[in-house]
Amino acid sequence: MRILDLLRRNPFRQSRQLVLDEAAPSQWPQQLTQHLGLDSEYKAFIDTVAGLHKGVDDSLKRFTDEDILAAIPDRSRTMNALHGNEYATQVRKLLKTVEFTTLFDFEKQQEAYFEANSGFKDQTAKNVSVLREFMSDELKATQGLLQELEDAIINFTKSLEDRRFSQVRKVKELQAKLQQLVERAEKYQKLLASLQVDLKRTQDKRLKLETEIKTQAGLVRNDSALQAFEKLKKIEEDLHKTAALYVSVSQDLKNVYKRYPALKPTPQIRHVAEELIKDPLVFLSQNAEPVTKAFEEAVSMLEDEQPGNVRSLIERLSRLGSAAESDGRKMATAQPDQRAYKREIMKDIAALNIYDQQQFLLRAQVEEEAVATKISYLNAELDPNKRLAMEREMKDAAKSLGAVIKNDAPVVERKEDKTEVIEEVVEETPEKETPAKEKKKEILKKEQQIPKKEEKKPEKKPKEETKSKKSKPDEDAEAAEDIEPEHEA
Repeated sequence: MRILDLLRRNPFRQSRQLVLDEAAPSQWPQQLTQHLGLDSEYKAFIDTVAGLHKGVDDSLKRFTDEDILAAIPDRSRTMNALHGNEYATQVRKLLKTVEFTTLFDFEKQQEAYFEANSGFKDQTAKNVSVLREFMSDELKATQGLLQELEDAIINFTKSLEDRRFSQVRKVKELQAKLQQLVERAEKYQKLLASLQVDLKRTQDKRLKLETEIKTQAGLVRNDSALQAFEKLKKIEEDLHKTAALYVSVSQDLKNVYKRYPALKPTPQIRHVAEELIKDPLVFLSQNAEPVTKAFEEAVSMLEDEQPGNVRSLIERLSRLGSAAESDGRKMATAQPDQRAYKREIMKDIAALNIYDQQQFLLRAQVEEEAVATKISYLNAELDPNKRLAMEREMKDAAKSLGAVIKNDAPVVERKEDKTEVIEEVVEETPEKETPAKEKKKEILKKEQQIPKKEEKKPEKKPKEETKSKKSKPDEDAEAAEDIEPEHEA
């Protein structure tokens, strides 16, 4: 009976525990809305809105009613007709924002309504002032209905907050993300296998170039050319590391916009990202300020929208946006030294060949890093821990609303009403009796002279244990915890 007591104390349960099937998470949002009574409440709300909508439409006809206008003095009739017509037009525009579609779209749609309602009151202030003199009754009737409509929307919004609808929406959003993960998994697996082949190819290419450079280094006869090569190599490797950061963050930014089509990059962001991927050294050395501005715009957009886990990308964009000016200056100031060292290298054919090979090596390293970055991203997307974390978060959100996951505890179907209910399963472990207890039992048996036939009767031990359990409220909490899924990560 303890589990029934726990369920009765659950504020989200009235007569029956909600059981969600772990194998059908797509049904959870609808089941949760029904469990909370929000589906019926939303239907009643929509009916109320529809009735008020019709009432407002009917009331607006009075502003153009010829009999009503005929009763207004000639000098004011035309003015009232114009303002009444304009007022009716603005009201009908406002009513278009209350054509709510689904419960899960309501929150965004009601935000659009309140924004429009705020503008409506400012736009119709003059109309109301004129109409109040000769059409005050018609105006009051319309305004009263509009106020009822506003109150209905406010009250339903508050009801959603009170019933923690945000948790239901969270379940729906996580379920959609999990579905996307499943749908993309097969595609990503194939792409990952292809990239692994590309990575092996680029690694072999890089190793071959490194071997060739070491071999040819011994052929250089001009010491000054060799020294110039070593200095130039150091400068270009340093610049390459810096440039690779901008290429990587630009590529990741493009991927975010690709994954979330609702996010629209500005022309500046798109241009900067594309140019940095093509030639980061030249572009950054000449366009540091546009890079900073584009990265700042991207950070602002990502912080507002928060499309998935982009915290790391935001941090990188912020850091590189601040460093763009100094990095661009470093690339620009390095160019005279690069040209001087190249002229010195050209004095020795072997050194020049090594330098050419070094350029191929740098390109190979860029290619290898790009492939490795893509592989890292795909591995992160395919990481089972990511899916398990989302599943755990979705289950926790559902449980916070009083639901129980079907596979987290045994489910017994009652034949009388065919309704799934949760039964508590408690494995009784016999209490280990001490020698003193055994001796006490023997004495009691002798005193009561219990016949041997009655010894076979089962003791009423469960009853005694039930009493002891009721006297320990802490054990109720432990029983509730037993319902929690053991398989959750």
